Amino acid sequence: VTLQQVVSDHENQLTLTLAGDLATAHGLAFRLEYDPEVLSFTGAEASNEWTAPNVLQRAKEARPGLAAVVITARGEWSGLPSGKRALATLRFTIQKDAPSAVKFVSAYSSAVDSKGLALPISFTGGQRRAAESP
Repeated sequence: VTLQQVVSDHENQLTLTLAGDLATAHGLAFRLEYDPEVLSFTGAEASNEWTAPNVLQRAKEARPGLAAVVITARGEWSGLPSGKRALATLRFTIQKDAPSAVKFVSAYSSAVDSKGLALPISFTGGQRRAAESP
């Protein structure tokens, strides 16, 4: 699972896409660390790949510099289809024009199948770059 392209980086907003191949995943939970002087977490949304009839989403900034996100299907569902695809959109407010790594806290990041069993997964963070000077 990786943090991919910056969808927008204007008007003090940064939007990142979380993507990966999580075939049969029924739930995903992760924590992100970032520089709180540069970024402030404002929210996350599951992608439309989560086609279960009832999807639970929770996202919050646990403290400045640490965000917690949970996306899980409730009830019967076969899980995510195979293949690399967008899983969620993550939004930040840019506090200061400076670079900041956005990295996963591996010990608190996981994916599970419909039985609650952990799926083999690795997480790769991203980088917010400062705007280029004219």
